[in-house]
Amino acid sequence: MKIGVMDKTGAQMVEKEDKKHNDEDSCSEKDIWTNFTQTTGFHGLNKITFERQNPRQLIRSICWIIVWLTCAVFLIYTVIVELKNYYSYPTISNTYIQLEEKLSFPAVTICNMSPRSSEGMKKDVKTNNLYMTTSALYMFSQKINWTDPFYKEEGYFEEKTKEDIFNHSKNISESVFLSLFDNVQLKDAFSPVYTDMGLCLRFNSDGSQYTAMYGAIFNLQLYVNVMTYFDYFSHSLSSGVKIAVHDHREEPIMTNEGLVIKPASEAFIEIRRKDYKFLPAPFTAFGNKTCVNKPDYSSSKCYQACWNDIIQHKCGCTDFLSKGNGPYCSYHDYQTCSNPTFWHLLLTYHKETCDCPKVCQYTTYDYSFSTGTYPSEFFVSQISAISGFPEWLIRTNFALIRIYFKDLSITINEQVAKYENTGDIFANLGGQLGLFLGASILTITELLEFIIFLIWSFIHRVKNRGRDEQRKTHVEKFKQTKY
Repeated sequence: MKIGVMDKTGAQMVEKEDKKHNDEDSCSEKDIWTNFTQTTGFHGLNKITFERQNPRQLIRSICWIIVWLTCAVFLIYTVIVELKNYYSYPTISNTYIQLEEKLSFPAVTICNMSPRSSEGMKKDVKTNNLYMTTSALYMFSQKINWTDPFYKEEGYFEEKTKEDIFNHSKNISESVFLSLFDNVQLKDAFSPVYTDMGLCLRFNSDGSQYTAMYGAIFNLQLYVNVMTYFDYFSHSLSSGVKIAVHDHREEPIMTNEGLVIKPASEAFIEIRRKDYKFLPAPFTAFGNKTCVNKPDYSSSKCYQACWNDIIQHKCGCTDFLSKGNGPYCSYHDYQTCSNPTFWHLLLTYHKETCDCPKVCQYTTYDYSFSTGTYPSEFFVSQISAISGFPEWLIRTNFALIRIYFKDLSITINEQVAKYENTGDIFANLGGQLGLFLGASILTITELLEFIIFLIWSFIHRVKNRGRDEQRKTHVEKFKQTKY
């Protein structure tokens, strides 16, 4: 009888312990929520209490839940947009002027508008027609019959050499008969260069010339003899010289670039330097493309090498204009293959013929251009007496070209990252957190702590569920026991 009473008392104690555990679990979750809402840095959560016995407080809690969730949704949306923007590597452009004590002078390429010389050239009908086919009057030329023995006898099927180009061009060493840089006479400052316009001269091809002076009486002065008396069939119908001012690392396409100075004129070319600095990959430049960040890379030289490869593959020879390694094309190959191919490539210059992305850092030169008659009637006789050149030659063929800096400043267009480091994105996200929820990184830590406590409470409840079932079974056994 005592044993039965004791068992009954034990069952009651087990039931009380189960109820105690359940109350502790329930109380624990409520306490976690209450403690979080009353102490967290999140604004508005302390207004959410869920007191069902107080209808006004319940309505207030529901309103605050709606407001808080709306702000949370806007915050999440803003964070996603901000992160997407960050990983798109956005940039901004800065433009500023930088003053220098001295500047490197640009390279200057000088080409005659009629580079081929008529001196020593046969003037028969077939020869004239042959050169007319690749000139500005090509539409008026007759179709060439290459089976005619004349062309083979004259060597038009033989491989060309650089010596042939020199012999058939105007004497470039005499075309610039006097040059000054900062009022000091230059010697051996020019080098011959092959361009799409033929044999030309280039000043400062290595970029070694610097100047601390500026203005029309300083920098580069060129006294040029255009040699119109040796003009022959060419791509242009004009007489004069073409001037391209460019960075020494670039290779200009003279057909498309430069200024034309006519004979008997004095040209004033005032230049201003502009530097462009773009960011390499993963940032984008020039629209949605990336640039090449290599000091020895040049987009124009890349195109030139690519075109040469195309011409060599298609024609089996190299055009000397493309700076290939030979064998050089004969005049027959030049006229029937390499020249048409080159002009086709020039027309498709901006298409995807060659993969030659832009360089990340490069320099250009803006210019203003004005001319006057050179020389004046008074100075014709004076110059003739000093130089020994006849007056007719001075009046009809001479030109003076002045190329000079406006000042010693550089206009720099620089692309910079919108986010310089991860601290910038954290600052933006922190601002959004504060705007929508009045939160900070520490507040986020409080939220994580709250979630951890909830998870721990849930795990604790699951673990105790099996123990509770065992206790209930034990109690039922006590109740069913008959003494």
